Amino acid sequence: MKTLLSLLSGRYKGNSRKFAQCIFPAMLLMAALQASAQTYIKSPIPVPAPPSNLLPGKKAPAVTDIWVVFKTHCDLGYTMSASAVFKKYREDMMDNAIRLIEADKKKPVDERFKWTIAGWPMKVDILGPLQTPERKLKVEQALREGAISVHALPATIESDVMELEDYVRGLEFSSQIAREYGHKLPIAAKMTDVPAHSWLLPTLLHHAGIKFIQIGCNYTVQPMSLPQLFWWEGPDGSKVLCNYTPHYGSGVKPPENWPSKNYLAVIMTHDNEGPPPSNEIEAVQKQVADMKGVRLHLADLEEYAKALLIENPQVPTIRGDMVDPWIHGVMAMPQESKTARNIRPLEPALDVLNTQLKAWGIATSSAAPSLAKAYENSMLFSEHTFGAWAPGTGFFSKDGKTEVPVADRYKYNDDFIKARKEGFYEKFESSFKDKARYINITDSIIGTNFNARMSLLAKNVKASAGDLLVYNPLPWMRSGVVDFNGEKIVAENIPANGYKVIKNTATTFTSTSDNTAILNTKFYIAKFDKKKGGIISLIEKATGKELVDQHSNYVLGQFLHERFSYAQTEDYHNRNYVMNNPLAGLKPNLPKDISYLATRLTDWKMKTEHSPVADKVTLVTVNANPVAQSVSIEFTFPKAFSYVDVEWKINNKIPNTVPEGGWLCFPLNVDQPKYLVGRLGGAMDLAKDQIVGGNRYLYGVQTGASLIGSDQSGVGICAIDAPLLSFGQPGLWKYDYDYFPKQPSVFVNLYNNMWNTNFPYWTEGSWSERVRIWSVKQGEKPSENLAVQSWEARLPLMAMAVAGNGKKLPAEQTGISVSRKGVLITAYGNDPDGNYGTLLRLWEQAGKSGEVTVSLPGHLHFTKAIPVNLRGEVSGKAIPVKNEKIICEIKEFGPVSFILE
Repeated sequence: MKTLLSLLSGRYKGNSRKFAQCIFPAMLLMAALQASAQTYIKSPIPVPAPPSNLLPGKKAPAVTDIWVVFKTHCDLGYTMSASAVFKKYREDMMDNAIRLIEADKKKPVDERFKWTIAGWPMKVDILGPLQTPERKLKVEQALREGAISVHALPATIESDVMELEDYVRGLEFSSQIAREYGHKLPIAAKMTDVPAHSWLLPTLLHHAGIKFIQIGCNYTVQPMSLPQLFWWEGPDGSKVLCNYTPHYGSGVKPPENWPSKNYLAVIMTHDNEGPPPSNEIEAVQKQVADMKGVRLHLADLEEYAKALLIENPQVPTIRGDMVDPWIHGVMAMPQESKTARNIRPLEPALDVLNTQLKAWGIATSSAAPSLAKAYENSMLFSEHTFGAWAPGTGFFSKDGKTEVPVADRYKYNDDFIKARKEGFYEKFESSFKDKARYINITDSIIGTNFNARMSLLAKNVKASAGDLLVYNPLPWMRSGVVDFNGEKIVAENIPANGYKVIKNTATTFTSTSDNTAILNTKFYIAKFDKKKGGIISLIEKATGKELVDQHSNYVLGQFLHERFSYAQTEDYHNRNYVMNNPLAGLKPNLPKDISYLATRLTDWKMKTEHSPVADKVTLVTVNANPVAQSVSIEFTFPKAFSYVDVEWKINNKIPNTVPEGGWLCFPLNVDQPKYLVGRLGGAMDLAKDQIVGGNRYLYGVQTGASLIGSDQSGVGICAIDAPLLSFGQPGLWKYDYDYFPKQPSVFVNLYNNMWNTNFPYWTEGSWSERVRIWSVKQGEKPSENLAVQSWEARLPLMAMAVAGNGKKLPAEQTGISVSRKGVLITAYGNDPDGNYGTLLRLWEQAGKSGEVTVSLPGHLHFTKAIPVNLRGEVSGKAIPVKNEKIICEIKEFGPVSFILE
């Protein structure tokens, strides 16, 4: 994202590169820093010094080789609409790159310009169907010769809210280019702009054969507290060599105490600017030539990574999770984030179901093309560019060129309503519709294909008309509540990745006249607070334990809406940023008379309902001003299972650009809890697994969280539809280096408008969010419990009516299964990397290393399983498949992949 340069230099008026050169002379080799000293911020809190680049007792070696990599930062939109940006990539950017390459052809090979770009823009856009044949030939020649190269990743990703297999499939674009143009698969990767990434990355990259990653943090934000070169260790013990810099790239001059003889200078042009002009390249060469005793290499990331790995410098190992301080943005689009969270787990499920239908003798078309398109659009939704950089100015103005002063871009209350009616935000809003389209495409593809295959299955099972086919999309047997046409049915012992025909015993809820505040259910006694709108007491019958914190100001399931003052946004901004950046959480022009306000809706009406399956209480308030037309909160207590489902629904939320956020509150009665957070990559212990400098108030969560008390019991929570959780207190507009929750509370973020760029300035509409809570018993393994309970919440049992004409399949059948709960199957189908055979991938989620047995369904008659990495390269000796079973070792939170033949 453009951040400060956008505000100060104007948008593409010809001087943005000149200004960038002034801001970063080390990076772009210009002279004096011309920015005002007022641009820089002194943090109101102590900033920890970054750890040393050197191991204790070690001295820095003399740098002998400087490897210069030229790259541009790709925002897939942001500076213009996505389609306009893609056109620029195909045309202007490529013409400039080809011009530089052709001009250097008479020079010695080691003096020729090389340029690096991410995989997706090159594969899908630049080489795509809209490219001209003439230009495509030139680009292809440059790729074959190595003048243009792609690194291993498809784009810069908001890692904290991705899913496992979605990330893996994103590696395909660079792999396809390497294979098509005669190169080995890239071993180096690059992320730019986003300050921090989930510790899935070292696991993902290591298991994909990628050895090195350069992470260039946005230069206006406080960077992570890390050495500039270190081994980053993931939760499964995998390591990747990481170069972390506090700018998009790095200067030509090595920093103090650089721990290697080989130094990487990543010379970045800014957002979507393309390759540098020839005079900047010459300036780089001159600056290195003036250094004594060093060799210059105009290189790509691959060449540097290979040299560095051969040297094998002695650098620190950092084991921990970087928590993204920018992750709040995704909940400026809560409805789309909900879609992503719900549909992504069904991508692997479709892959599995389609392969199993074939194994069961049911003819079905290949799911591979649909899955490829779905995974691609899912990746594009998590690419870090979500929309326009600012409304009403430059490309996003009505005429596409008017530059609006900074002070006039931020409007509130009546000014906002008036400007929106007049079309000031029209192109701004359109950019977010473009972004939403990605995940809506994935949703449509997967939903359509999954329903078609469920229908195919239902037509072929032996059953009576009116029966229900219940399908289990997880690889272990389980029971659960099935939602069918708005009604609930208990389905017991549904086979792993298999199905079972059951009688349709669905019954509707009936209301009772007894609407007292106390509800006595099978597993709990719940007392409701009609004033605050939630559960004030929840006693677990089996233990007599109170699950709600009786000292909290909140009640369980309560809706909280916060409004923030300018002073709060300024304090957050000054803590988290090193340069004045009004785009990043600060709210310019916010009226000073707007103060902080915590709105707790009142006047809740209570409705109690019962069915043979569950008891349910619904709280509704129509007195929801100034937030919405109405809000309801539904609490469901199944009679067969000891969890509680909470569903919040908002009707016609009012759009508002004043800083705000919404929460569901869960104050829990857990003594001195250990906080276990199910992050992408693995379960993170809040007390010891966080790298300093990341977000400590708001976490992207893949599964859920458990609070485990001193007696080893506790409470688990899974926000089924929403990916962001705070602990201890609501976490918007807050930043610290050492915050740790003092109160055993969990807050589910429902929406926010913290960003002033790249995300919508307001949220609106009607939608719902679901949360599940459960008690964790003494003796249960917290990581396993968290994984199993969360995945069963996120991937519920699925039901479809049976016509009764099926003859081919039995009424019950098991699919592919694993010998212990908590191991996911994230791929079982065609290999996107082109290997002959069937790709099988397992991913451990329960935090347990050891042996696992995979039982295969049907009659595919596999004889061997060939280990491969995440990019399809053979990684070990084949193991036999005996009696349709594979026995293999798997590490905690790690993947294993096979090609079955």
